[in-house]
Amino acid sequence: MMYFFAIAAGGLVVFSMVMNSQLSRSVGVFQGVFINFAVGLLTSLLVYFLCSYFGTEVLNKNIILPPWYAFFGAFLAIAVVASCNIVIPKIPVVYSAVLIFLGQIITGLILDTLISGYFDIYKVLGAVLITAGLFLNAKIDAKLQVVA
Repeated sequence: MMYFFAIAAGGLVVFSMVMNSQLSRSVGVFQGVFINFAVGLLTSLLVYFLCSYFGTEVLNKNIILPPWYAFFGAFLAIAVVASCNIVIPKIPVVYSAVLIFLGQIITGLILDTLISGYFDIYKVLGAVLITAGLFLNAKIDAKLQVVA
C-alpha cells in the first residue's frame, strides 16, 4: 500500500509542478511562488480547523521540537518551486521529472554516505543508467525534431 502512495505522491508532484509553472507564466516566477505558499497555508489552516471541529486530534500533545535548522526547510521549498517555475516551461515535463529525480537520487546517495558512512556502488550505477537513458532519449528526440 505504501508503494501506491509513493507513486501517487510522485504523480502529484509532477502535476503540481506543471500547475505552478502555468501560474508563474501568468503572474511571474516569484509571485507564483508566493501564491503557491499562500494557498498552501490557507488550505492547511482549513484542514486544521475542520479536523479540530470534527474532533480529530490535530496536534500531538507530546510534541518534541526538531532542531532549529529543520525550520529552514521552507526556504528550500521556495527554491524548489521557483526553480521548477523557471525550468518546466523550457523543457519537456518528462525531462524535468527525470532530472529532479536524478537530483534526489544523487543527493540521497551523498547524504546516505555522509550520515551512515555506507557507499552503495549499485545505486550509483543505477543513477548512471538513468542519466544515460535520459541523454539517449534527448538525442533521439533531437534527431526526430530535425527530421520533422
